[in-house]
Amino acid sequence: MNKSIISFLSIICLFMASCLNDDEPKDKVEDIKIEISAETGITYHWGDDKREHPIECMLVKLPNDPDRWQTMMFGEIKGFTYERGHEYYLSVRRTTLANPPADASCYIYSLIKILSDKLVSEPKVAVNNEPSSMKDTECQ
Repeated sequence: MNKSIISFLSIICLFMASCLNDDEPKDKVEDIKIEISAETGITYHWGDDKREHPIECMLVKLPNDPDRWQTMMFGEIKGFTYERGHEYYLSVRRTTLANPPADASCYIYSLIKILSDKLVSEPKVAVNNEPSSMKDTECQ
């Protein structure tokens, strides 16, 4: 009888241990610094193939591609309000979603701190320079 109880308890323990194994992917959270241009850019919704409905947005440089301006929608950084003509350097928390929605970005940005806020008279990016869209950037 003791042997059957021990066997039963062993099976229960193995079953419970297998339930604890969480193979589901996890979100990746990292703190990064980004630069935001005093100049705004233009982007388009992913379904606007003919580019008939331009949307004004911020221009940002991310640490993985510091030489290229990318577009980011106003309000995409939680806790941050963009003001035209200001050049910002921010510390933000970027969460890369393991299972992002099909119709949204795989990134969530939250403001940690404004490191620099400088009013500029002549923005660095020319108005006619169309940057790449962040939607083109693959999540890693």
